[in-house]
Amino acid sequence: MDPVTLQCVESRNGPWTKRTRHQVVSDGESLYLMGGFDGEELKCLNDVWRHGAYSNEWSLVCRQAGWSGRDGHVAVVFKSKLYVVGGSDQSDVWCSSDGGGDWVLVCRHATWSPRWKHACCVHNGKIYVSGGWGNSSYHNDVWSSTDGQHWILVTNRAPWKARMLHAMVSFKGFLYLL
Repeated sequence: MDPVTLQCVESRNGPWTKRTRHQVVSDGESLYLMGGFDGEELKCLNDVWRHGAYSNEWSLVCRQAGWSGRDGHVAVVFKSKLYVVGGSDQSDVWCSSDGGGDWVLVCRHATWSPRWKHACCVHNGKIYVSGGWGNSSYHNDVWSSTDGQHWILVTNRAPWKARMLHAMVSFKGFLYLL
Protein backbone atom coordinates (compact mmCIF):
# COMPACT_ATOMS: atom_id res chain seq x y z
CA MET A 1 0.00 0.00 0.00
CA ASP A 2 1.28 3.47 -0.86
CA PRO A 3 1.85 5.82 2.07
CA VAL A 4 -0.66 8.64 2.38
CA THR A 5 0.16 12.19 3.37
CA LEU A 6 -2.62 13.98 5.23
CA GLN A 7 -2.81 17.73 5.11
CA CYS A 8 -5.22 20.14 6.77
CA VAL A 9 -6.61 22.32 3.99
CA GLU A 10 -8.74 24.53 6.22
CA SER A 11 -8.47 24.83 9.97
CA ARG A 12 -11.37 27.23 10.48
CA ASN A 13 -15.01 26.28 10.61
CA GLY A 14 -16.78 26.00 7.28
CA PRO A 15 -19.35 28.63 6.28
CA TRP A 16 -22.25 26.37 7.33
CA THR A 17 -23.74 26.16 10.82
CA LYS A 18 -22.40 23.67 13.33
CA ARG A 19 -23.93 20.25 12.83
CA THR A 20 -23.73 16.54 13.44
CA ARG A 21 -25.11 13.43 11.71
CA HIS A 22 -24.83 15.08 8.26
CA GLN A 23 -23.63 13.48 5.02
CA VAL A 24 -20.75 14.29 2.68
CA VAL A 25 -20.32 12.71 -0.76
CA SER A 26 -18.16 13.34 -3.79
CA ASP A 27 -18.99 13.12 -7.48
CA GLY A 28 -15.29 13.22 -8.38
CA GLU A 29 -15.43 16.95 -9.15
CA SER A 30 -16.89 18.40 -5.94
CA LEU A 31 -17.73 17.57 -2.34
CA TYR A 32 -21.34 17.96 -1.17
CA LEU A 33 -22.37 18.45 2.46
CA MET A 34 -26.06 17.79 3.13
CA GLY A 35 -28.37 18.22 6.12
CA GLY A 36 -27.67 17.12 9.66
CA PHE A 37 -28.67 18.25 13.14
CA ASP A 38 -27.91 21.75 14.42
CA GLY A 39 -27.38 21.22 18.14
CA GLU A 40 -27.47 24.93 18.94
CA GLU A 41 -30.86 25.62 17.37
CA LEU A 42 -32.10 22.05 18.01
CA LYS A 43 -33.34 21.50 14.48
CA CYS A 44 -32.71 19.23 11.54
CA LEU A 45 -31.27 20.87 8.44
CA ASN A 46 -31.91 20.42 4.72
CA ASP A 47 -29.27 22.65 3.20
CA VAL A 48 -26.68 21.64 0.57
CA TRP A 49 -23.12 22.99 0.35
CA ARG A 50 -20.57 22.33 -2.40
CA HIS A 51 -16.78 22.50 -2.35
CA GLY A 52 -15.48 22.86 -5.87
CA ALA A 53 -12.18 21.24 -6.77
CA TYR A 54 -11.25 24.19 -8.98
CA SER A 55 -12.49 27.06 -6.82
CA ASN A 56 -11.28 25.40 -3.59
CA GLU A 57 -14.14 27.14 -1.78
CA TRP A 58 -17.40 26.14 -0.13
CA SER A 59 -20.60 27.67 -1.45
CA LEU A 60 -24.26 27.33 -0.54
CA VAL A 61 -26.07 25.45 -3.29
CA CYS A 62 -29.49 25.22 -1.68
CA ARG A 63 -30.71 26.71 1.61
CA GLN A 64 -33.77 24.43 1.74
CA ALA A 65 -33.72 21.29 -0.39
CA GLY A 66 -36.96 19.57 -1.38
CA TRP A 67 -36.45 16.92 1.29
CA SER A 68 -37.38 17.74 4.87
CA GLY A 69 -34.71 18.63 7.41
CA ARG A 70 -33.10 15.45 8.67
CA ASP A 71 -30.19 13.82 10.39
CA GLY A 72 -28.94 10.26 10.39
CA HIS A 73 -29.69 10.05 6.67
CA VAL A 74 -27.40 8.59 4.04
CA ALA A 75 -26.28 9.97 0.69
CA VAL A 76 -24.63 8.49 -2.39
CA VAL A 77 -23.73 9.48 -5.91
CA PHE A 78 -25.43 7.07 -8.31
CA LYS A 79 -25.67 7.34 -12.10
CA SER A 80 -24.30 10.91 -11.95
CA LYS A 81 -26.97 12.07 -9.49
CA LEU A 82 -26.90 12.91 -5.80
CA TYR A 83 -29.26 10.79 -3.67
CA VAL A 84 -30.49 11.39 -0.13
CA VAL A 85 -31.96 8.24 1.40
CA GLY A 86 -34.04 8.07 4.58
CA GLY A 87 -32.96 9.57 7.89
CA SER A 88 -34.98 11.05 10.77
CA ASP A 89 -37.29 8.02 10.63
CA GLN A 90 -38.10 8.52 6.95
CA SER A 91 -38.16 5.95 4.15
CA ASP A 92 -38.11 8.45 1.29
CA VAL A 93 -35.54 8.80 -1.50
CA TRP A 94 -34.63 12.08 -3.22
CA CYS A 95 -32.26 12.81 -6.09
CA SER A 96 -30.66 15.82 -7.72
CA SER A 97 -29.18 15.84 -11.21
CA ASP A 98 -27.90 19.44 -10.99
CA GLY A 99 -25.52 19.15 -8.05
CA GLY A 100 -27.96 19.73 -5.21
CA GLY A 101 -29.96 22.76 -6.31
CA ASP A 102 -33.16 21.04 -7.41
CA TRP A 103 -34.41 17.85 -5.78
CA VAL A 104 -36.94 15.33 -7.07
CA LEU A 105 -38.84 12.88 -4.87
CA VAL A 106 -37.99 9.46 -6.30
CA CYS A 107 -39.81 7.35 -3.72
CA ARG A 108 -42.11 8.65 -0.94
CA HIS A 109 -42.21 5.36 1.03
CA ALA A 110 -39.60 2.77 0.12
CA THR A 111 -40.46 -0.84 0.91
CA TRP A 112 -37.87 -0.79 3.71
CA SER A 113 -39.17 0.58 7.00
CA PRO A 114 -38.48 4.20 8.05
CA ARG A 115 -35.06 4.51 9.69
CA TRP A 116 -32.03 6.60 10.48
CA LYS A 117 -28.34 6.02 11.16
CA HIS A 118 -28.36 3.26 8.55
CA ALA A 119 -25.68 2.60 5.92
CA CYS A 120 -25.80 2.96 2.16
CA CYS A 121 -23.45 2.52 -0.78
CA VAL A 122 -23.35 1.84 -4.50
CA HIS A 123 -22.20 -1.61 -5.59
CA ASN A 124 -22.42 -3.32 -9.00
CA GLY A 125 -24.93 -0.84 -10.44
CA LYS A 126 -27.26 -0.80 -7.43
CA ILE A 127 -27.88 1.29 -4.33
CA TYR A 128 -27.77 -0.78 -1.14
CA VAL A 129 -29.31 0.16 2.23
CA SER A 130 -28.60 -1.79 5.41
CA GLY A 131 -29.47 -1.72 9.08
CA GLY A 132 -30.20 1.39 11.10
CA TRP A 133 -32.73 2.29 13.76
CA GLY A 134 -36.48 2.65 13.26
CA ASN A 135 -39.80 1.56 14.73
CA SER A 136 -38.08 1.27 18.14
CA SER A 137 -35.64 -1.40 16.99
CA TYR A 138 -32.31 -2.00 15.32
CA HIS A 139 -32.31 -3.55 11.86
CA ASN A 140 -30.06 -6.06 10.10
CA ASP A 141 -31.87 -6.16 6.77
CA VAL A 142 -30.34 -5.34 3.38
CA TRP A 143 -32.19 -3.79 0.42
CA SER A 144 -31.10 -2.93 -3.13
CA SER A 145 -32.39 -0.73 -5.94
CA THR A 146 -31.37 -0.03 -9.52
CA ASP A 147 -33.27 3.28 -9.64
CA GLY A 148 -33.92 4.50 -6.06
CA GLN A 149 -37.65 3.95 -6.52
CA HIS A 150 -38.09 0.17 -6.59
CA TRP A 151 -36.44 -1.72 -3.73
CA ILE A 152 -35.79 -5.45 -3.45
CA LEU A 153 -35.18 -7.24 -0.16
CA VAL A 154 -31.77 -8.92 -0.31
CA THR A 155 -32.13 -10.39 3.18
CA ASN A 156 -34.41 -9.69 6.10
CA ARG A 157 -31.87 -11.03 8.61
CA ALA A 158 -28.24 -10.67 7.63
CA PRO A 159 -25.75 -12.82 9.58
CA TRP A 160 -24.48 -9.74 11.44
CA LYS A 161 -26.05 -8.35 14.59
CA ALA A 162 -28.70 -5.64 14.04
CA ARG A 163 -27.05 -2.21 14.31
CA MET A 164 -26.92 1.47 13.52
CA LEU A 165 -24.09 3.95 12.92
CA HIS A 166 -22.17 1.41 10.84
CA ALA A 167 -20.51 1.77 7.45
CA MET A 168 -20.92 -0.11 4.19
CA VAL A 169 -18.51 0.08 1.28
CA SER A 170 -17.98 -1.56 -2.09
CA PHE A 171 -14.41 -2.76 -2.52
CA LYS A 172 -12.83 -5.08 -5.11
CA GLY A 173 -16.12 -6.71 -6.10
CA PHE A 174 -17.42 -7.25 -2.57
CA LEU A 175 -19.81 -5.38 -0.30
CA TYR A 176 -18.33 -4.82 3.16
CA LEU A 177 -20.19 -3.90 6.32
CA LEU A 178 -18.05 -2.42 9.09
